[in-house]
Amino acid sequence: MEQWLAYARGPLFLATFLFMVLALVRLVAIHLLAMRNVLNNTENKQLVPSALVKSVTDWILPLHVLKTRPLFGVTSFIWHIGIILVPLLFVSHVLLWERGLATLIPYVDSISLPGFIKMNKHIADLLTIIVILCTAALFVMRAANPVSRAISEPVDYIILVLIAIPFLTGFLAVHPSMNPIPYNATMLLHILSAEAIFVLIPFTKMAHVALFPFGRISSDIYWRFPEGAGHKIAGEMHGEEAKV
Repeated sequence: MEQWLAYARGPLFLATFLFMVLALVRLVAIHLLAMRNVLNNTENKQLVPSALVKSVTDWILPLHVLKTRPLFGVTSFIWHIGIILVPLLFVSHVLLWERGLATLIPYVDSISLPGFIKMNKHIADLLTIIVILCTAALFVMRAANPVSRAISEPVDYIILVLIAIPFLTGFLAVHPSMNPIPYNATMLLHILSAEAIFVLIPFTKMAHVALFPFGRISSDIYWRFPEGAGHKIAGEMHGEEAKV
């Protein structure tokens, strides 16, 4: 078990994390090239930065959901905060980032990130419990709401369960008195489930962790007519002499 744990913490962690990063960079590049091609073939090539920023920020904050499904919007917003902050900033995780960065950067033996970004155990515990409760709530709300249920696939429920596993096992690992499973087995499940998420992110809806802003910007670009399309539509509707 010790050997498996060391392998999961070391080479497998780096391999799955790098795979996720490279796959997401590829997806972002594909989106940027597609947007460039659309802009090259449209008459309206103007981009308004303030409008694009507003479009992104409006969707980051759950204001659009609060009007129709306030409980879902608040729960989802809190859940997203937790699943981002705990993996990135919990002090034990920061040690992994430091070790991984030192391995990847040539001629660097060690890296020490600033202490103020490291989340202590008590805050991490609180956010972990919130994430677990929010995950269960989102699962129930997705299954109970007819509209959400109609557009959901089995993988959407599987992703919620998979995301909950590293939080639950991480909480049990740092609270041995509450853990019915041996520590090494708990940690192995904790790390492997997180690495499974790394691998699945680029191929599922979780890819919006990187694609979200590009999706909001591209929606404005993709709805533009190709060059000359307006004249062609007017011609089909009102004859060749029609003008736009």
